[in-house]
Amino acid sequence: MISEMSMDTRKPGSSRNIEQTSLCSADICGVVVVYNPGKTLAENVERLSSQVSRVVLIDNGSKTEYHSRIEATASQRVEVLGNARNLGIAAALNQGLRRADELGYPWAITLDQDSRPTPDMIERLCDAFGCIGEPDRLVILAPQIFNLGLDKPTYYLKPRFGPFYHRARCQEGILESVSTVITSGSLINVDIFQKMGGYREDFFMDYVDTEFCLRARREGYNIVVACEARLDHVLGNRKEVRVGRLRMYPTYHSPQRWYTISRNRITMIRMYALRFPHWFAYEIVASWYTLARMLLLERDRAKKIRAIWRGFLDGLRGKMGEGA
Repeated sequence: MISEMSMDTRKPGSSRNIEQTSLCSADICGVVVVYNPGKTLAENVERLSSQVSRVVLIDNGSKTEYHSRIEATASQRVEVLGNARNLGIAAALNQGLRRADELGYPWAITLDQDSRPTPDMIERLCDAFGCIGEPDRLVILAPQIFNLGLDKPTYYLKPRFGPFYHRARCQEGILESVSTVITSGSLINVDIFQKMGGYREDFFMDYVDTEFCLRARREGYNIVVACEARLDHVLGNRKEVRVGRLRMYPTYHSPQRWYTISRNRITMIRMYALRFPHWFAYEIVASWYTLARMLLLERDRAKKIRAIWRGFLDGLRGKMGEGA
């Protein structure tokens, strides 16, 4: 396990003012969670650390052979913390946000190990902050996500009325009142995050970001996408497959991952279907599409179906946690 490095814990120049009307890089701490990272880690961390005041990197139980690659990212601006085992993405992100809070940062931006910020991403986010009404109610400001290797635009879920929803493109300016965004690239208000209790660690990984976003929206907070800020993001093993005129993007998840998705989906529906009927309607459509795509294009279908059924039952029972 990689031990915590000795770091200067001096608070950044900007004060933590709940009525903050402007945002700059000195206000922001980067949080990166890694697990058996690839060779692009050093470049991605360098891109982030050149744009923010400090980076906290959480090694979430990586194998020993990856430790040297992770340790190589450490510098005066990059602090490395290590976990003896994989605690799940939610727990690791909570660690990083707590550390940002201890260091006095009012904002923290969370990134996956494969996410690559453009050189002006933070600058663009800071510019967009000045265009937001009621900034004290802003919990997340996110960049526009560009999926590397996929010719597929990013759409953002917004409510219309009742169960009807709209999948909006972010083309210019800002896109306000978005229902959910992914964790990678999320610029998070640290005070609000702490008051809300952080991410749900019993989810372990899937739906961690969706649950936090819907909980924040339920409590009256705003989620905004800055259209001019860009994050290049890798979506795991996904690749385009053509079926006639259709373009499909299988995830190739393992049976264990399908179990977690199924279990957490049922938990989410129980919590939020009535409060956010537009999200529930979208979730039903997306779930059936994802299932059909798996049945048509992926291997080990029988194992995955059994895992989905087991996750469904555990979700009904409220049985949560890692591999419950």
